Amino acid sequence: WRKAPRLTFPRSVSVDGAIGQVFRSCYEHWLINEAVALAGADSEGVHQMRVALRRLRTALKVFAGAIPTDQMAWLKSESKWLADSLGMAREWDVFFEGVLDPLDALRPGDSALAALRLPCTAARDAGYNAVRSAIGSHRYTDFVLRFGFWLESAGWRHGDQQAQLNSSL
Repeated sequence: WRKAPRLTFPRSVSVDGAIGQVFRSCYEHWLINEAVALAGADSEGVHQMRVALRRLRTALKVFAGAIPTDQMAWLKSESKWLADSLGMAREWDVFFEGVLDPLDALRPGDSALAALRLPCTAARDAGYNAVRSAIGSHRYTDFVLRFGFWLESAGWRHGDQQAQLNSSL
C-alpha cells in the first residue's frame, strides 16, 4: 500500500492545471492500492483507497464551478458508490485494530473475547467480500476506464461528457 504523495503546485498553475493534477493524484492513489485491498491481508489497502476517494470527493466540491454538471453528478455518484462498497471492511478493520486486538492483548485467553471475535471476523470477511465484489464488477471497471479517459481528455473542459464517452468507448 502507499500513501498519496504530497501535491505541490507551481505559482503559475491554472485552475485547469490544478484540476488535472489533483484528480490524477487521487486516481493514481486509489489504483496503486487496489491490489492490496483485493488481497485483504493488510487493512491499509482499503483504507488508502478510501482516503483517495475522500480526496476525490473533496476535490469535486472545491472545483464544482469548473466541472460541468453532468460530469459532476456522474463523478459524485460513482465515487460514493465505490467508497460505500469499501466501508464495511474498513469499519471492521478499525474495530479490530482499535478495540478487539488491544483487548486481546490485555486479556489473553479470554473466552468471551474469543467468542466475540468469531462473528466479528465473519462480518469483516463479508466486508472484504463486498470489496472484492465491487472491484471485480463491470461498474468498477467502467468507472476506472471512464475516469481515466476523463483525465486524459481533460473532460472537465467539455460539456456533455456522457455523449463524448459513449462515442469514444
